[in-house]
Amino acid sequence: MTIESFKRHVDDARILRNTYEYQNPALAKRGLAFGVIGEVLIDSLAVKIVVGVPKAFPNCIPTFFLFNQEDFIRLPHVEHDGYICYAYNDTLVLDIDNESGIIADCFELAKKTLVEGINRKNNNEFYNEYEAYWRHLKDVRGMFANIVLSDNVEVIKYSKLEDKELLFAVSDSTERMNSYQRIINVKGSRPQYFKGLYIPLKKGSEILIPTVNHELTIRDAKELIFKNITPENEKKIITTLSKTKQEDLIIIDFSLPNGNHSLFALRFKKINHTTHPLLTPDTTANLIPYNVKRVDPEFMLMRGGNGNSFIDKRVLVIGGGSVGSAVVEELIKAAVINVDVVDKEKLEIDNCYRHNCGFMYVNKQKTEAIKQKLTRYYPHSNVTAIDMAIEDAISKKKINFDLYDAVVVTTGNATVNQFLMKFLRKEIPSKPVLFSWLDPYGVGGHCLVTNISEKGCYQCLYTNETLHNIASFAAAKQPRSFLQNISGCGSVFVPYGALDANQTAILTVRKILDVFTGKETNSAIYSWKGNSELFLQQGYHLSERYDQSAEQLDEGKSLFYQLECKLCGKG
Repeated sequence: MTIESFKRHVDDARILRNTYEYQNPALAKRGLAFGVIGEVLIDSLAVKIVVGVPKAFPNCIPTFFLFNQEDFIRLPHVEHDGYICYAYNDTLVLDIDNESGIIADCFELAKKTLVEGINRKNNNEFYNEYEAYWRHLKDVRGMFANIVLSDNVEVIKYSKLEDKELLFAVSDSTERMNSYQRIINVKGSRPQYFKGLYIPLKKGSEILIPTVNHELTIRDAKELIFKNITPENEKKIITTLSKTKQEDLIIIDFSLPNGNHSLFALRFKKINHTTHPLLTPDTTANLIPYNVKRVDPEFMLMRGGNGNSFIDKRVLVIGGGSVGSAVVEELIKAAVINVDVVDKEKLEIDNCYRHNCGFMYVNKQKTEAIKQKLTRYYPHSNVTAIDMAIEDAISKKKINFDLYDAVVVTTGNATVNQFLMKFLRKEIPSKPVLFSWLDPYGVGGHCLVTNISEKGCYQCLYTNETLHNIASFAAAKQPRSFLQNISGCGSVFVPYGALDANQTAILTVRKILDVFTGKETNSAIYSWKGNSELFLQQGYHLSERYDQSAEQLDEGKSLFYQLECKLCGKG
């Protein structure tokens, strides 16, 4: 594309009059290759607009600038260089064969943003985007915070990272203070903590909206805090700050109109043990604004899609193999961060391609491997490794089953599973127990949700004479065993892949969340069907259940109850 062709597209869009090429270094700073400026009337006001695009256009949206913003009151979503933030690039579907149409449609969104600002309809957006404005302050710096939000002023702790200007602040609790190494990803000695203060502002506060390169003063800080706090919090601030120190950090919590919270910070240096700068009319202390990056679990887990609904739940996973390791990881990613896993086996090199921990953890106990990997990847995860057979853990009373909100069994061993069903039904009646397993060659995977209703348990699947799992997609009679070996008895395995294990784990975790939210109230068997081509090529036989449609499988999910079952029936 050339500037001539781009100007032609702008003219064809009929959004501006008196257009001409616009050249300015500001375009390049925004990654734009071409610019065109023109005029338009918006609410009877003369507006000059610059429209620019990168070389990738029309594969991305055009950029609009309010050229004469000095003629207007300060508008939300219009930045210091006039850039109009009207949409995110990945939220719009563009007709890439209609360049002028893209420009016209996007301009309507940019125009709407301006109109709402001019008419003061979106003033709350100044506050909803407050962190973006705070970052414009002169000499603003960055820091991390793992802080529990509340309505009360609290003493916090903060430490200085290697460059002495990057800070890490935490609530004054052992758990939060110990998060330093995991979140900052550093090794070595514990950090040195100093005392700071957390100050929540009242809801509905009207505070300073910073402009570009505004130099924040201590007077600004005083007004920002003392005009927007409760009397009780003001008393606590005065009492706490009466103790002198060399420097101080104050983190401010601003409740936004949209219900979220914005954190930003003030660092006071060179106090030199005199009266705190916030409590005296005269001071020579330095004030440095900080942009706060939240790394607390309450904030980070919101991005996982489930919020904090399950942050206090605890799950026991019995079996740390391919399915079990995937279940633990998916649980944590779903914001169920407290997970214990029990298994006696080591991760063998033969299995590293279908286990979530992989080659790096070969020869480690599976449970330790899972714990080490996940505590490294997900800083707020709380994984406990129990390196022993589940039978031994039970007989030696190493597990308190009352602690758990759900138990997941992924051993893949039908005999052990039957033992566990009998034990758990007696030990933790009415607490959800889920069994997960795979059929060979990836023909399917299954999750049984049980122990949440009287009828229907794992034993029901094996009440037939052949002791064949009636939920399996493999028929009862087969020409030979499913077991394979590559180099002798030491490498015997059931063939399936990592994708099969992960799909079964995801199904299982979805069912756990459904139980926690009350969507799942009856024992049921859920299955996914894979490709049977390789299974049949090997001469094996499918069960009749495999021929059922997804609708039929769902309709029959709770029909596996056996009247003669010794655990939940009359057998």
